[in-house]
Amino acid sequence: LDCEGDFTFLHAHNFAGNLDHYHHFFGAVVLPFLELISLGYTNKEMTYFVQKCGPLSSELQEIADFYEVKIKFFPACLRDVAVNLKEVTHIHLPSYDYSYHTDWWLKPHQVKAIRRVALPISSFKSDAIKEDRHKILLVDRAPPTDYYSSPEATTGTSGAVRRSVPNMDELELALEADYSVERVFLEHHSLSEKMNFFRSVDIVVGQMGAGLNGLLWMKPGASLVEIHPLDEIRRDYAAYGNTAKELSILHYRIIQGQPHAAVNIDLVVAYIKQAVRDMRSISLALES
Repeated sequence: LDCEGDFTFLHAHNFAGNLDHYHHFFGAVVLPFLELISLGYTNKEMTYFVQKCGPLSSELQEIADFYEVKIKFFPACLRDVAVNLKEVTHIHLPSYDYSYHTDWWLKPHQVKAIRRVALPISSFKSDAIKEDRHKILLVDRAPPTDYYSSPEATTGTSGAVRRSVPNMDELELALEADYSVERVFLEHHSLSEKMNFFRSVDIVVGQMGAGLNGLLWMKPGASLVEIHPLDEIRRDYAAYGNTAKELSILHYRIIQGQPHAAVNIDLVVAYIKQAVRDMRSISLALES
């Protein structure tokens, strides 16, 4: 091992999917790592060895750099070897990615603790002047990078190959008539940049999947409109609805026929208009 001084291994235990997919990386690696920091458990004199998850590992490195925690990555092919190494210390991380079983997701006190240590990583500053038009973040899915077709990858698919909204251009055009719209491919951005996107908008619109994990950084009182493919509906599938509820974010779900089917533009617009009405009603109730 290329290491001097004390070191330990951090082991992710994702129960539903692959760590090369962002949702499982976020839930089984990033969130538990932030939780360790919130507990004051990380030690700047210690080196932490973590399984490499391709380009996703850059987010963990970003967190570690901010908090001056030393981490190193070992190849995914050595995971079983690393877990069974004797005479070294290990920390087994809890998993928060199998979220359609509601008990395997973050509890309210955990959400609060993780936001406390995560949000300072972002450089976001609140707008001094309130815009007349509501701000919408339109989350799109990019094609997978070359990593996902390389021998190093532990899965061969990602991004738009797995799910997509083929009429996203049409949806963006329809929304621009009444709202300030920013369309993003989150795969192209750092963790702090993703936080800035989600913290600065009133409404997020996107397809069920990795990108919507960013709702953890949204401001209370905002809205999420989730486009949910029909074949992804399972009993108690509440990944984003649970988090939205804990953050006082309004959550709406639109059913998409198939993972690559066009969405009903008029229906999406109708849900957004309802979200605006609901947010206005809540705001007025709080003021009275």
